[in-house]
Amino acid sequence: MQKTLSDTSLSAYRQLESSDMQSAHYHKIINALNKIGKGICEEIADVCELHKSQVHRRVSEMEKLDPPLIYKTEEKRKTSSGRSAYVYQLRPTQKHIQLESTTLIQAKLFV
Repeated sequence: MQKTLSDTSLSAYRQLESSDMQSAHYHKIINALNKIGKGICEEIADVCELHKSQVHRRVSEMEKLDPPLIYKTEEKRKTSSGRSAYVYQLRPTQKHIQLESTTLIQAKLFV
């Protein structure tokens, strides 16, 4: 038997997902890219200890922000399954930013 979520539970999850969790993931991804320079989602996920699907989702969002926090390079690398994946890198203005508080992330997201 499959358990269904109530409307309020689902709403609470979506609100959490779109604010605190999103900001925390951005924070971890930026710090990971500061450490490794550039990488595919799997490599970024290994460094920031998130699942590769979480990193892929956030990387896609971060690429679409205005201004974007990261960009897709021309380079591709092989994933663990042997497929090609784009390599992502921080925009030059985002490199080496110390993200000790979420205020910076929130300011960047809601400008």
